[in-house]
Amino acid sequence: MKKYLILLIFSIALSGCHEKLTHIDLYVLGTCGACLAAKSFLNEYTSTHQNAYLTVYDLDESSSLKKYQTVMKKIHYKKQVTPVIVMRGHFVKIGYNFNDQKDLEKAFSGQTITKKTYYSLT
Repeated sequence: MKKYLILLIFSIALSGCHEKLTHIDLYVLGTCGACLAAKSFLNEYTSTHQNAYLTVYDLDESSSLKKYQTVMKKIHYKKQVTPVIVMRGHFVKIGYNFNDQKDLEKAFSGQTITKKTYYSLT
């Protein structure tokens, strides 16, 4: 009986582990107002969504700059702009303003956004 109870508890615990994770990368410059606004929004978003994780890359650091350049090459974007929001494996969002929040929330939930500033990584 104990074996079955332990197996049942273990099964229930594992069933919650299948939740889709959202890895968000944010590329910023410290002097960029839009970058600070994006960072604030994404910090709030990830604090209220357990499955969302944010990594912030400061482009004043050479290792971050190399990752940024790799992302921009993948989407064939030649201009150097910030902020850049990446949902790993799904899309890249160039720039940020307050009106982008609803679209980003939709995109993080898996919906496709067809605006000019979104680039697919799939």
